[in-house]
Amino acid sequence: MLLVYWPVLFGQEFFWEDFFTHEYPIREFCFYSAGIKHVLPFWNPYTWGWATLLADPQNGFWYPANMLQIALVRLFAPSAVHLPILVPEVTTLLHLPLASLGVFYLLKKEFHVTDTVALVAGLTWGFGARMIAEQNHAVFIIPLALLPWETLLTIRSWSSWKYAVGLGILLGVTFFASHPEAILFIIIFLGAFTVWESARRMHLHARWNLSLAPMLYLSLAIVVMIGVSAIQLLPSQELSLLTYRQHLSYADASFGSIPIGYFVTLFVPKFFGENPGFLVPSTPLSNDSWWWWEGTFYWGVLAEILALFAVVRLWKRRTSDRRARYHTFFVLFALFAVAYAMGSYLPLHELFWRYVPLFEHFRAPNRMMWIFLFIGVLLTGIGLDIIAKEQGSLRHYRRYFAVTCGVFLLLHLLSMSGFFDPLIEKTRPGLWVLLLHSSLASVFASLFLFLSIKSKVSARQILPIATILIVADLYFVDVTWYSNTFNQETLIRQDSVIASLLDFRAAHQTDHAKLLWLQDEPMRKQRSGLGMFLRSPIEYILEPGDMRDLNPLCLNDFAPPIKNSIEKMEIMGISTVINKDMSEHLLPNALPFLRLYYEWQVAASDSEAKQMLDDPAFHFGQMIYLDQDPILQNSPELPQNIIATADSTILTSYSENNLSIVVRTSRPAILLVNDLYYPAWKAFVDGKETKILRAFTSLRGIPVSPGQHEIELRYDSNAFNMGWKITLGTLALSLLALFMGRKQKSPAG
Repeated sequence: MLLVYWPVLFGQEFFWEDFFTHEYPIREFCFYSAGIKHVLPFWNPYTWGWATLLADPQNGFWYPANMLQIALVRLFAPSAVHLPILVPEVTTLLHLPLASLGVFYLLKKEFHVTDTVALVAGLTWGFGARMIAEQNHAVFIIPLALLPWETLLTIRSWSSWKYAVGLGILLGVTFFASHPEAILFIIIFLGAFTVWESARRMHLHARWNLSLAPMLYLSLAIVVMIGVSAIQLLPSQELSLLTYRQHLSYADASFGSIPIGYFVTLFVPKFFGENPGFLVPSTPLSNDSWWWWEGTFYWGVLAEILALFAVVRLWKRRTSDRRARYHTFFVLFALFAVAYAMGSYLPLHELFWRYVPLFEHFRAPNRMMWIFLFIGVLLTGIGLDIIAKEQGSLRHYRRYFAVTCGVFLLLHLLSMSGFFDPLIEKTRPGLWVLLLHSSLASVFASLFLFLSIKSKVSARQILPIATILIVADLYFVDVTWYSNTFNQETLIRQDSVIASLLDFRAAHQTDHAKLLWLQDEPMRKQRSGLGMFLRSPIEYILEPGDMRDLNPLCLNDFAPPIKNSIEKMEIMGISTVINKDMSEHLLPNALPFLRLYYEWQVAASDSEAKQMLDDPAFHFGQMIYLDQDPILQNSPELPQNIIATADSTILTSYSENNLSIVVRTSRPAILLVNDLYYPAWKAFVDGKETKILRAFTSLRGIPVSPGQHEIELRYDSNAFNMGWKITLGTLALSLLALFMGRKQKSPAG
């Protein structure tokens, strides 16, 4: 890890893309909320698009390593007001050796390969191109790092309920840090693996009790997983029902499909370039050009040749080699993964989207290739173990090795010559430089296999030379991937002293007005997290369609559906716009954070509300639109001091998850709270819970009767309240069961 990532560890290079725009800002805000303010980060009032922070499973707050970051920084740097950028980077990087170690133990314990072979295979998983390409996505790195450990526990759980409980706990913990799609694919793989094992046992023994045991134990693990993850799972379900992800169209669900041409990266890893400076920003091979890194499948020339060799060799030994018992399943599931990953280019993915529950909520079918790569790595270990122990197998399969080496060499030669350029309508004269190292890796792998077949390499030399070739190949793929010197932490600090921002903060310290910053620089525009860093309500994107493209878990109705963009901003409380040239544009009619309305109209549906809002006669300063009738009446006995005093709203306390307001009104009114509507927010008027209504389709409206009232708004999610109890109870019961199981077994042992 140090050889590859020393520039990151020494602050010379940094993670790129989504780490800038999502991971670091989220980790920073969680540090601020939990570490400094000592509250859970339920709600983020500093950007509109990511408001329900703790309900979004992609934010990973509950993952133990993420919580440990906060504790360690507070312990060793108690005066820190912001999370050092190196902390989440190192946390992510530490999962790479964890991934390697998982494959090491899995191959050693369950597939009986030697230590050196298991270690080399582990390196191809932990430091293969897939992991390196995903380094900016902790939500993918973490579940991939834990996958081999979960596979090991799955195999052992087939005969032990204790391992099943342990597997359930680990899967639950994985859910805390994972993109939901990652955990779904992992469960599908482990589930199919278990069903295959049950069928295999039935074929061998024809005993139902022995055959059904694996599926029963896996079911126990799934129940434990659901219980452990309930603290995150239930709020996530609450959120997803209100988002674009509630049901994706097939066009959205298939976004990220892999065309057949992308599979060239199995042989030529940097055919499409590297970050930064991707050589093919848009090609006929894929309209989803920004998914290029998701099409990086390479885990080494020799490693891939040996993986396919293991498939061929184990088929011949399927009745005599114990390691062949999973051979057929691995091959079939790998083919399934490829077919599914192709998405809209094959019908398989659409069948899942249309008929299998949950799949209509997810996009990017290309990510199923993770499982293909994982299976490939395991087969690499087995293939390397075979040639290390049986040099004669190289001679016996010399035609196979000649063909596979020839494929790698030919594809590299054609790629560097520009043969494929007409297919992608691009001329790339510098491509040969990117492909030079993998071309040399193909040459050296071919030379090594040729000499081994000719017995010019002794049996004792095969393993060390193969290890050097595989490790060197991966090293040169990995070490050239990083060229990013753009530091999000520094960028945010630079932005925070911009005069326009300082002026806005000075003018709006207490009124909670919002700022729209129209940025055109790639790493600054969209979700750059400056609002969370400055603790100011800064909006980067106004149009819901843009937010949907970036994050399908954003709320369906986070902006009023009005055509006039100026009026939309004013309704949302945006008082200032900073243009791309840094000039300021003031919106004097922007609604304040709190406002009393005495006239309202009820819209039966959002489409009706849209018609009302687009009506030229409508004026949002005079009338508020609600989704339900507030049922308010005049009070016949209003106190004289209320009648004599002007109506008013006073924000007496403000925090991310709690507001206190004093309202005085002489008439029935609707209190507009200019923040996003979400069902987990509850309002209490004079201590009595009052239903919050949707105002202008996306904001909060609270009915208020005449008089003076104390109003409290607090984030109080029923889903979270139930979830943490289930999680705590499940963990307690699981740990007790494991402890009692050991205690009862020890006397017999």
